[in-house]
Amino acid sequence: MVKPVSLSNEAYEVLSRMKTEGESFSDVVLRLVETDKKKFRIKDFAGKWKGKEFDDWDDIKKELELGRKRFKLKAARF
Repeated sequence: MVKPVSLSNEAYEVLSRMKTEGESFSDVVLRLVETDKKKFRIKDFAGKWKGKEFDDWDDIKKELELGRKRFKLKAARF
């Protein structure tokens, strides 16, 4: 079943640039959603500290802070 969806001109242009030959807008959206799901699976973080040695909690805090600085959230628009 097909459902009409409204997009801003900006959103349309972004999706349009992301389309590859023979790909529909629906294909682009599904690809983006699937890619986004893969980025944040909790199991991807398992073993991240394997092989690292921490002498105390200060070292662990520093490592966490570095990870938070590297982590980027997408801006939400309402």
